[in-house]
Amino acid sequence: MAVTLKEIAEVAGVTKTVVSEVLRDRPSARRFSAATRERVLKVAESLNYQPNFFAKQLMRQNRRTLMLALSSLNDTFVMPIAQGFEQAAAKRGYNVMFSILSHQQQADSFERVLGPQGILGLAVVAWSSAPYLSDARLTALAEAGVHIVTIGREVTTTAPICQIDYDNESAVRGVIDSLAAQGARRFWLVGRHRAGNDAGGIITLRCEMAAAYLAGLGLPEPRVLEVAGHDPEAGFATVSEALAGTSAPEAICCGADPLAWGSCRALREHGLTVGVEVAVTGFNDSYGSAYMTPALTTVRIPAARMGAMAADMLIEDCQLEPRAERRRSVDTELIMRESGCVRQVNRR
Repeated sequence: MAVTLKEIAEVAGVTKTVVSEVLRDRPSARRFSAATRERVLKVAESLNYQPNFFAKQLMRQNRRTLMLALSSLNDTFVMPIAQGFEQAAAKRGYNVMFSILSHQQQADSFERVLGPQGILGLAVVAWSSAPYLSDARLTALAEAGVHIVTIGREVTTTAPICQIDYDNESAVRGVIDSLAAQGARRFWLVGRHRAGNDAGGIITLRCEMAAAYLAGLGLPEPRVLEVAGHDPEAGFATVSEALAGTSAPEAICCGADPLAWGSCRALREHGLTVGVEVAVTGFNDSYGSAYMTPALTTVRIPAARMGAMAADMLIEDCQLEPRAERRRSVDTELIMRESGCVRQVNRR
């Protein structure tokens, strides 16, 4: 009968995980002492341990597999990242496994494939602060030897986690500056999630950044509109309700393009002309925003490029290539289109 890792672990006085990592010569095994590694190898030799051929083949395949963990597929920002990541990985001969982390059970399932026999590296595209995506959990995985890169999310840790991000605050300020330069003074900010930051993530944060920046400019306090989601329906319902019985603002800044799509429709149904009476801006330059009527002013984030950068960075990290930096940032671009104009601001 073939000798198992469990039997080697019992004789060597270590855990099965230690045996697995040492026998597979994983980089994470270096955290064990030289004496421990030598003891495991000697025990394996004395017991005439022979690796399972099929398990070895599976391990080799997994060593060319990366996992991309997403918070949702119903997001116009996520898909370009996924495409860029997969294409860059494929060019270097790596496979990509996708995991949607929408609740705790799925998060537990995905962690089970990150062990010694599991995938090579993990990329995380998520903005939730839920426990299963917390900095502490990612730190624990990294310290256990999992190679990790986050995309569009800052992680506060001393663990060797790579990060690809962009300057949200500068992007938000650029939107406000462009509207204020046209004379806009009364702003509505659409995007704060009713459930708070845990659900709203970066979109809620953009609204908070905009409110703080407007206060610093000495402009009137903006009206912050809470939403139940970040889709067009949420934008339409929220702005429609806000317009009932009150005058419209001069500018509506939305934390994501889908919210802006819904906001534009709400304004039209209330007899207001977008890009003339009220300016509307979005974020992400999602597909279709340039073809609205009027075309949507928005912030373009190079999502596909971020995905490709993340794949390259993760593969380099997995190959233990020397790295002076673990954080890279990309530039955003304000795309001015017709919806971002306030042509009648001085007539009211």
